[in-house]
Amino acid sequence: MVQPARNKVRAMLGELLENMEDAQEVASGLAREYPEYRAMAEAVHRVKDIVLMACELEAYDERESNEF
Repeated sequence: MVQPARNKVRAMLGELLENMEDAQEVASGLAREYPEYRAMAEAVHRVKDIVLMACELEAYDERESNEF
């Protein structure tokens, strides 16, 4: 049985990932139009990758706990 706290974490990570994907789109658009924003776009991309990794780790952790 999945714990309510784990469900909340999954939901929050999913929402955060969606927001980061949107932020990456906006930041990339700004960087294309204004090259001085390139560093910001790269930072947003790195943060999105970190959030994606957290989502993957959460999914992996759930699979691990279901095996036992």
